[in-house]
Amino acid sequence: MRAVNEQKLQLLLFHELRRRLAALTLEDERLTEKMAVELLADTLHQIPELQASVDGKMQLHIRTPSGIQTIPVQNIIDGLCLVWNEFRERQNTTP
Repeated sequence: MRAVNEQKLQLLLFHELRRRLAALTLEDERLTEKMAVELLADTLHQIPELQASVDGKMQLHIRTPSGIQTIPVQNIIDGLCLVWNEFRERQNTTP
């Protein structure tokens, strides 16, 4: 089974999630864990021949034609929420 290259996947996710977060406005509500998971899953669904889902234990399950791979994503989700929410709060307090 040919595994998904985690470094390439992380780079792709970083750039796509950055683009999507930049499209959010400061008036949008806080980024919740559920919203971050949906954002991650939507981003992964754009990759051809790849099906992705996140379970309740924050494990990303990636299905490709060659098999299934599981990657923990709790840190990614926590990081997205923390960075966006801190940025949003600072922008709201800046005169």
